[in-house]
Amino acid sequence: MSQGLAGAFQAAAETAGAEVCRTNLADMDFDPDLTDGYHSRKTLEPCLEDWRENIMWANHLVWADPKWWDRLLAARCSLLAARCSLGARPISS
Repeated sequence: MSQGLAGAFQAAAETAGAEVCRTNLADMDFDPDLTDGYHSRKTLEPCLEDWRENIMWANHLVWADPKWWDRLLAARCSLLAARCSLGARPISS
């Protein structure tokens, strides 16, 4: 269902003239664990580097994902942790 919603939103945005860059979490290959916790800095995988660049490029973000017992999926939490703690740069307007 989330893929369908994201696809419909993307199609409508593109029809309206928006440039869309879509990233599917299921297609990303990254280590979701901070094996050493916050004691050492971890190098971002290429897909996370690409994702971070897309976030910085974007004017708008749309998230379409299922909720499990009113919680974010573990992979999404790991992705956000990577953005917020692993070499994140401030996003300026």
